[in-house]
Amino acid sequence: MGFFQDNYHETVLEIGHHAITDFIVSKFEEHGVVVTEGDRQLILDNIINGIVEFSISVDSEQDDNIEITITAKEENELIKKIDSILKDLLASDSLISLAKTISVECTRELKKHWDKHEELENKSTNTFRKELCTIWGEPIKYLRMMKTVFAQSCETVINDMSIAIKEGKQKDSASLRVSYLFGARAVQILGEIITLIRAGFAEAAFSRWRTLYEIHVIASFIMQNGDKVAERYLDHDVIESYRASNDYQDCFEKLGCEPIPEEEIISTEKAMEEMIIRYGNAFKTQYGWAAEALGVKNPSFRTIETATDLNHFKAHYRLASHGVHANPKGFLFRISQPCYTDSLIAGPSLYGLSGPISWTSVTALQLFATLSSKWASFDSIIAVKALENLVTDISNELDKIKINIETTPSNQI
Repeated sequence: MGFFQDNYHETVLEIGHHAITDFIVSKFEEHGVVVTEGDRQLILDNIINGIVEFSISVDSEQDDNIEITITAKEENELIKKIDSILKDLLASDSLISLAKTISVECTRELKKHWDKHEELENKSTNTFRKELCTIWGEPIKYLRMMKTVFAQSCETVINDMSIAIKEGKQKDSASLRVSYLFGARAVQILGEIITLIRAGFAEAAFSRWRTLYEIHVIASFIMQNGDKVAERYLDHDVIESYRASNDYQDCFEKLGCEPIPEEEIISTEKAMEEMIIRYGNAFKTQYGWAAEALGVKNPSFRTIETATDLNHFKAHYRLASHGVHANPKGFLFRISQPCYTDSLIAGPSLYGLSGPISWTSVTALQLFATLSSKWASFDSIIAVKALENLVTDISNELDKIKINIETTPSNQI
């Protein structure tokens, strides 16, 4: 039981202890005994400690041996009284006050014992990660190698291209700028996915793969259609800024934030209107930058996906989407759920990592190949071949793990 539950139960017990104390004090008073505050505290302490026989001091004129008995009827009445106190408390405004009091105590206890709790938590996490590394270490290692190849190759190409552009040996273009942006973002997302995989969060890793896949689809479409579409894509940031500012203006008061300055709103609206005049009314939709190339007024991600001939990944994209949205499938189907138990997964798991590892490696390779088609350097060709080799290594290791998991008793995993 956690700190908050412990403190709540202690409070409920305290209410019962005081009710019993009040009852015993009333029994003493029936015998003419005046119970002092000190005696009352003594009675309460004994009740808390479970002591049923105890003595208190009385005036010399009173009997020094008083026996108090509690009948079965009185016991039932006492239980009903305590139950009534708790019900009245739950139905009254004083519940909020009690909740505040308990919350302060809970927070104080949490801070007091946090170092010890964190130590135990870290120990448990380290033990889990060692076990995860024992099972999944090899494919994770190769995936990290892929990230290194991807990152270093992007850095080399971007540096070389920048120098070539400055020296007039290479012409700058919108599609080239997009490839730089996508390459850098992909490296960051690869790092996020690897971090989540190493921590045992399969659904979260798969959700980040979803973003990597989206980048691959958009990059493929832009590279296929050239600078005209790439320029529209970059200019569409104006539309996103306009939509974001409208959303913010709708809710800043409830959030207690400051509004966007009027001159900034006017500037954003003017920029948006200029883009619509330049590209047409369809440009203001979510994927309006692709409208002309696709020949549709309101394109969607699925439309772009189909145009790039990548829609054979749509089933995996949908599967990864369950971890992003609050639809019932995201709760009822978990890729990290062990097959031998129906217990809810509320933390890391050793299961379900094969998909995120496999599809991340495949998509990273395909995305790099797509981006490097714009770079056309010998270094990038070597990098593609190296990535292909690592994807094969990952596939082979995942096949071994699948066999081991299927043949290993569940209590040993």
